[in-house]
Amino acid sequence: MGRAGLTWDGDPRVKPPFGAARINRGHLLARDLVGFWPINEHGGNLLTDLASSKQGTLAALGAAAKPTWRPNRLDLTSGNASGADASYVTVPDHPVFDIVDAVSLMVSFSQDLNGVSDLAGVAGKWGVALSDRSYLLWFTAAGTLAFQVGDGTTTTGPTTSTLLNTTYVAVGTYDRSTIALYLDGVLKNTVAATAAMPSTTRPFEIGLIRSDDPTRFAFDGQITYVYLWRRAITASEVTTLHAEPYAFLRPKVARRYFVPTVAAGWGPLFSRQRNRLVVVP
Repeated sequence: MGRAGLTWDGDPRVKPPFGAARINRGHLLARDLVGFWPINEHGGNLLTDLASSKQGTLAALGAAAKPTWRPNRLDLTSGNASGADASYVTVPDHPVFDIVDAVSLMVSFSQDLNGVSDLAGVAGKWGVALSDRSYLLWFTAAGTLAFQVGDGTTTTGPTTSTLLNTTYVAVGTYDRSTIALYLDGVLKNTVAATAAMPSTTRPFEIGLIRSDDPTRFAFDGQITYVYLWRRAITASEVTTLHAEPYAFLRPKVARRYFVPTVAAGWGPLFSRQRNRLVVVP
């Protein structure tokens, strides 16, 4: 299942390069990383989390089909204007996702269609009740991308504009002082805030929010990867991750790793530098 002389030693649910890699916990970018879904499985019903082993399950509501696997990404649909028919990924609630003080959420996505009144959930922990709203990357009623956090009684956050059918990397951060929203490595907007986020029993959802309500805010488009930290990553870290999103990965076994090919549908080319995996343009 690889090139001659190479040994497959990775998670069988994840195809190379991620199955042959592990997170370098000594890397600064991996500090407090609690969720990393590289979306590289190319099939199946599970979305593997390489950070905390909290796997996501592909799901559908109403008459919608489950998310469709594409090379290195998931294709999700909002189904209809009400969000009653929608495909998404649900990750069961776990203490590592119950973040109250500082958080960072990074998602690479491309939006195909606006959702109900332009509302569309990208990723986060968010319910109907204000006490169930922790952190969220989504598209607002104005059709703008927003990163919002809640305090149990209200929600707030910065916004920025995006285009349909365009791939972006969005990062939202919060440190009990400032909520910041970055797009493609550039700071777009900030909002001052100091309150703690509520700890909830809501699942972490990708491609949908408020699955506990008939009026769901579903995302229509593709998602390439999702990261979650229990801290606010810095502006310089955002810049580094935009240029090299897998900087904190390294081969599980030194000098034994896969170099996948695009033609084989196994994702971007990788090479080994200083015992880590980096993208080769």
